[in-house]
Amino acid sequence: MLFSLIFGILTFFTVFIFAERCPPIFGEFECPKDFKCVFGVCKNDKDEIPLNDCTKIKCELDSQCLENGKCLPIEGLPCGRNVLIAENAARAIVSDCGWRGKCVNGRCTIDKCFEKLCNEDEICRDGACTKLLGAFCWSNFDCGGPSYRCQSNRCIAQPELPAAIPQPSSSSRPRCDPGEIFKDHKCQKQDGCEKLVCDIGESCLDGVCVPLAIDCRSESCPKGMICAISGLCVLDPCVERGCPADHACLLGECRPLQGMICHEHCPVPFECVNGICVRNGNKSFIL
Repeated sequence: MLFSLIFGILTFFTVFIFAERCPPIFGEFECPKDFKCVFGVCKNDKDEIPLNDCTKIKCELDSQCLENGKCLPIEGLPCGRNVLIAENAARAIVSDCGWRGKCVNGRCTIDKCFEKLCNEDEICRDGACTKLLGAFCWSNFDCGGPSYRCQSNRCIAQPELPAAIPQPSSSSRPRCDPGEIFKDHKCQKQDGCEKLVCDIGESCLDGVCVPLAIDCRSESCPKGMICAISGLCVLDPCVERGCPADHACLLGECRPLQGMICHEHCPVPFECVNGICVRNGNKSFIL
């Protein structure tokens, strides 16, 4: 008898709490903006309750009005997929995931790093700006960019290249492509280079492919090359290294994209969320 009474009381309070979904013990996630939860009811400073009309209320960030004037959290809402509503009948769910929300694997996920401004020596992780210099790392990937590298499990700054020697410029002479020379007031293919195709990191000179010697202190390296500490462009080791699918390559090192540090974007089908790449299988949900 006593057990039944206790069970009944617990059931009543459980149903009451979950029916209200407003008491502070669970957070005020159903109350619109400028409203607070008072004894299980959303009220503003004038002791008014919100209207049951989503067009006349405003929700807090990362929540939206879905029904009866109540603001529900966006995190976890179904999106970008189809649900079965009857036998051989489906309904498409395309939820608005909000300003910071992204549809990942059929559910809305809040990206706390969306439009988060950090300093040049910082990276956003889970909504907070983290210093790169001295941060713990396993590989160069953990240091967030080409300006830092991993040494003895700590991110250190890449040594600065010596300043380039100023060269006299000529505004009347255009910059020719590798294998071309400026002749007769225009860029022309050198003799013997018309049909010769050189490998990455080489250029045709008088009919022979020779290594490029581009000073990357004053100009950017061509595709397939990176700027070495020497200040010259060298062949990117990732060009010849084949990494498995869903991997990225940096300075000849392969790393899985899942969980890799990112800045706003990741290669398809991965999505940058909270500063890391997450595989997004939404396409499997959409008809």
